[in-house]
Amino acid sequence: MVQPTSLWECHDQRHPTRARLTLVTADTSSLAAPDAAAPAPTTASKITDHRRKYQEAVGDRDAAAAAKQHPRGKLTARERIAAVLDPGSFVELDKYVRHRSHGFGMENSRPFGDSVVTGAGTIHGRQVVVYSQDFTTFGGSLGE
Repeated sequence: MVQPTSLWECHDQRHPTRARLTLVTADTSSLAAPDAAAPAPTTASKITDHRRKYQEAVGDRDAAAAAKQHPRGKLTARERIAAVLDPGSFVELDKYVRHRSHGFGMENSRPFGDSVVTGAGTIHGRQVVVYSQDFTTFGGSLGE
């Protein structure tokens, strides 16, 4: 099916009000999306995909960190925050931040998050902002 598009051309650019106009049409059917195109992603599918990617990126690292910290009698940064805040109230900030260091092999290891876990939540219903040093990421050293 031909889907023409219209464009009016002005032949006298100096005096467009007195110009003679010509209608130009073009076939844009080759630019149209194919009939069997995948449906546009929904917000729910984007959120599900986002959570899956976050779990792949951070969840495995957190499990490995917990396996190292627990035998030493220590909690991870997120576990310490969860112990202080009301259940389910923590909203982490900058959990996808990554360092930009190049040198000493740092460009080969770019985990999500910094060595400080920051966010907001509630304690006994009161809004608070919290942070906790994460010693499992570069030994707790701070980025930018």
